[in-house]
Amino acid sequence: MEIHLFLKNHCIQTGAKKEYERLLSSYFGNTCSENEKSVIEAKIDVLKFFLENADFSFIRGNYQELCGTCELPVRLTVPEDYSKMKIGYDDKEIKPEWKLSHE
Repeated sequence: MEIHLFLKNHCIQTGAKKEYERLLSSYFGNTCSENEKSVIEAKIDVLKFFLENADFSFIRGNYQELCGTCELPVRLTVPEDYSKMKIGYDDKEIKPEWKLSHE
């Protein structure tokens, strides 16, 4: 699964929160089919995990591009084990640092 974020005047943490809120709004807006709702539920689960467990201070401190100082499309590539997700931007792909080790 991939989740796309767009950073413009905000960091990756805020970008993930905005996407999480957008998905919640879509889910409860009654404009989705049951198929779409299941995809949205999965993305909400991933973003909840990411927001609760990623060490955003570390990420922002080590990857300036993810601080929100420039416009940047970002993708979260998420396997079945969420702790193995990757953050992709430009030609880079990094593993997020977690608050507690998941490996």
